[in-house]
Amino acid sequence: MQPPEPTEFGLSTATASALDDFEDRSPRFLAAFILVGLLSGVGSGLYHAASLTDALLGSVFFGLFGCALAWLPALFLGAFWDRLAGLFSPTIRAYSKYRIARREYRSWLLRTRMDFWRSLQGVAFERELGALYAKVGYGVTVTPPSGDDGIDLILKREGKTIIVQCKNTKNPVGPAVIRELYGTLQATDAEGAVLASLSGWTVGVTEFARGKPIQLLAIADVLRLQDSVTARQ
Repeated sequence: MQPPEPTEFGLSTATASALDDFEDRSPRFLAAFILVGLLSGVGSGLYHAASLTDALLGSVFFGLFGCALAWLPALFLGAFWDRLAGLFSPTIRAYSKYRIARREYRSWLLRTRMDFWRSLQGVAFERELGALYAKVGYGVTVTPPSGDDGIDLILKREGKTIIVQCKNTKNPVGPAVIRELYGTLQATDAEGAVLASLSGWTVGVTEFARGKPIQLLAIADVLRLQDSVTARQ
């Protein structure tokens, strides 16, 4: 599956970029619209107040009322602006189709990348993760499958050493795994450790890692690391 291009929908790259920019800014426009409604309501409450109590109560009542009046049309326009504009503009209709295709492609790409990492078992996962760390500037050693004391990768950079344990299990890993990793860390000269678990971890693991030189690496973190490599290229 290839990423959709604006030209496939009759759009120039410049037009698609401009509409992307407008879409990114639209939440701020809506927020400003709601803020104006809120301040107008507060001003109305103060203007009609006969006493301090009336001013406070009026500001709350009319402020909420003004916010509601601004919120409803803002919400409607935010959700349907492209459909409404599309009634009058072929460009907006084309951009709407392009945006949907782009969203579907990104969802497909995310699923594909996650499926790739989750399909890796044992040494294959260790080597792929090691190769990823190497691309971001670490010296990487993949340890032998046996007798590694729970260390799957050894990372070195700028005079510091980090040990890595890789887990691709069906269920989230429990505290016993990170306790073992921490014990190994204390027995080595490494400055830190990484627990890479594609299925996540339990709350006990998070609590044990708090305040210790241990990084928890989930599949989302692996994908971000991969994105950082792509951005450098």
